[in-house]
Amino acid sequence: MAPKKHHYLAVDDEDTEGADVQHRYTNPRHALSVFTLSLGLLAVLLVGAIGGFYAGSSYIRRTTEENSAVQESPIILDPVTVKFTSNRAFLQRPSKQTEELWKTLYPKDTHGLFEYPDNNPERSGFAAFHQLHCVDALRRGYYQREDVIGAIRAKQSPPEFEHEVDETHTLHCIEFLRQSIMCHADTTVQTEATYHQGILAFGVEYQCKNWWQLVDWVDPSQSFDTVNNQLHLHIVLMTVAMIPPDTLVFPKPNPINQLIPIITLMLDTKPLHPTCVSTLLFNR
Repeated sequence: MAPKKHHYLAVDDEDTEGADVQHRYTNPRHALSVFTLSLGLLAVLLVGAIGGFYAGSSYIRRTTEENSAVQESPIILDPVTVKFTSNRAFLQRPSKQTEELWKTLYPKDTHGLFEYPDNNPERSGFAAFHQLHCVDALRRGYYQREDVIGAIRAKQSPPEFEHEVDETHTLHCIEFLRQSIMCHADTTVQTEATYHQGILAFGVEYQCKNWWQLVDWVDPSQSFDTVNNQLHLHIVLMTVAMIPPDTLVFPKPNPINQLIPIITLMLDTKPLHPTCVSTLLFNR
């Protein structure tokens, strides 16, 4: 038998070609191990990606459901168009009369709180009432600041701050109102005022929600039944306000004073001050 022929490489090519041959032919187990390891890593990454996808989807779905539950409201208010006018009666110094006036904006005897849902041990309230409360707190805080400055100038002891107008509560209200305004982002177009540097706020029509519908929902007792129709007090007051202005310039007998017993009976409350009644007449 003829001997097998062997092909020898030149010395210069031995390091390169021999290494290549050794890599291809002498380590099959090593190549298999690398392939298996790569396949395992790929499988781990794939499982992790799938798990992360389902976990993220579950979190988004759960978060969406939670947000939907938080944002759900038990009432949808009717849209109304309102032209803003400056009502200085709500800007006056705190007094018995002004406090009664501000109370007319809230549900009667409930502070705007109600049970929702029915089995909830803690009472709830609409954010709008909280926001209005903060506006009133800023009003009272403004006048309390004026009182403190006046007392210091007169070298007297300044009055103590109430909780609702102290620094912590005031800053809370400012931040709460800031976020509330940015949340709703009113896009009503306002024009530049020609008589001063600024933008017109009053005398402009705004797309609003029916505030009194919100009040009635919390406290239905503020509505009364007339010929099987639910009428809110402010509708009656608006009707009275349609009387020609010259008849409402407090002639004798004063029509405002004549209306007080009727309105008091409707509201089932203590007699209202004429300032409150006239404000209700001319500003609703």
